[in-house]
Amino acid sequence: MSRVVALEYAALADRVISVDTALSIRAFELGSASTKRLPLIVALIASAACLHDAILIHRDPHFGAIPMDLLRQELLE
Repeated sequence: MSRVVALEYAALADRVISVDTALSIRAFELGSASTKRLPLIVALIASAACLHDAILIHRDPHFGAIPMDLLRQELLE
């Protein structure tokens, strides 16, 4: 990815979320409740969405392993 493209993506972000203890614990909980093994980055992204009461909109099938009652999510085609 070129630096220009990376900066364009960065401009879309309105907030940076730190990985702290609460986020790490929630990531562990989501991973434990999932029907399949979650990559760590997927668990961290999902836990950030949960803790910030966001709806996660994605195309990644890994998120589908997280029960819908634990993560508000929408799968794009």
